Formats: sequence, structure tokens, C-alpha cells
Amino acid sequence: MNNITSTYKEANTDVIRNINNEAKDIAANLKIDDRAECMTDRQAFITLKDHKDNFQNKPICRLINPAKSEIGRIKKLLTDSINFAKQYINIPDRDVYIIMQSRKSILFNNGTAWIEKDNGFLDVTMDCYDGAEVCELVGLFILSGLCNTYGKESIGLYRDDGLAVFKNTPGPQAERIRKDIDKHFKNHGQNITIQTNLKIVNYLDVTFNLNNGTFYPYRKPNNQPLCINAKSNHP
Repeated sequence: MNNITSTYKEANTDVIRNINNEAKDIAANLKIDDRAECMTDRQAFITLKDHKDNFQNKPICRLINPAKSEIGRIKKLLTDSINFAKQYINIPDRDVYIIMQSRKSILFNNGTAWIEKDNGFLDVTMDCYDGAEVCELVGLFILSGLCNTYGKESIGLYRDDGLAVFKNTPGPQAERIRKDIDKHFKNHGQNITIQTNLKIVNYLDVTFNLNNGTFYPYRKPNNQPLCINAKSNHP
């Protein structure tokens, strides 16, 4: 319960009704109202980040919200990201409205609706239908600012994991770069954890070794692969 009350407050039923009515209008305009469902009262739950360091002494949880709109309020960061994308591609106003409406979601716990204390609505729920696209759009916007400073050849981002390589960078300079990148993210209302002066790094499912110029597959501890028989007809 503390995972909810620390950042959420109870919402009234009008909020849910308004979100569903907006989604209904969009679905009708897109002619998909015969198969689009309203937001359901699905219980929120947590998962334990037991792969994190010092988990036994400091357990960390991830709050999962399975309730989402079938169409899917929006922070300034996403608005800025959309405006950034408009410089390169045409995005109709209707699409922008749908993206914004899709961000409206409610967290449910024991039949009670909750909304964020600061923002009123969750932005991107876990496993929402367009979560990956929104994440990549925002990532490109943030990355564009970093590339203007450090060059696109030196820094990259995949969803919420980033990797940067700087040659012949002494410790004090690396620390200044770390602080600058951290400031860049905070200017957009985001927090980031950065490790510097690494010669070997595990990034996504690959380990990169700058000492000998090699790379090889990486798998997180306790992440055992599940094998399926090649002759299986399981879908």
C-alpha cells in the first residue's frame, strides 16, 4: 500500500467516466467502437526487483498498473517530444489528441481508483499498447540534445538504457560529463543513474570489453532461458 500512497491520491468516479467518454468518442470517429472496450477495474500489483544489488537489505518494488485505456494527461516532456518530431514528419492534430488521450489512466487498488498527486494521471503504464513508441519518441528528443553536445557517434539510447563512449577522457572530465548529462535529464523532469570510467559494461544482452575490444552475449543473473522443442506445435 505504501507504494501507492507515497505518490498517488484517491480519484473520484467522474475522472474514470470522463476518460472513458473521451475514448468512446475517439473510437467512434475511428469506427472501432464495436470492438474497443472501456477502461477496466484491474487490480494493481507490485513486482520485486530482486536482481538489484543489496536487495536483501533494501528491497525495491516496481508498481505495475494493468488498467489502461483501449485508446491508451500528458506531461510537458511528451508535448515537447511531439513538437520535436513535427520538425521531421507530419503528425496530424487528431493523432496528437489520440496520443494525449491514451496517456490518461487510473490505478486501481481493492476497487478504489487512484491518480498521481503531482500530475493527476499516469503517463505510460507498464505494458500499455503504445508504451514502446512513446518511450522511443521521448528518448529521441532527449538524445537529440545530447548529440548536439557530444555527437551522435558517441552516445546512444535504447528505451530507458543508454550507453556512451568517450576516448582519452580523464576522471575529472568524465565527472563533468556525467553531471552535464544528469542535468540535461533533470531539465526534462527525469532522473538518471550514471556510471563512469567503465572498461567493461553489460548493456542490454551484450557485454562490451574495451580492454581487448571484444563483445559477447550477456544474461542477467537468475535469468534462465526457456527452451522449446523444435518440433513443438505450441503457438
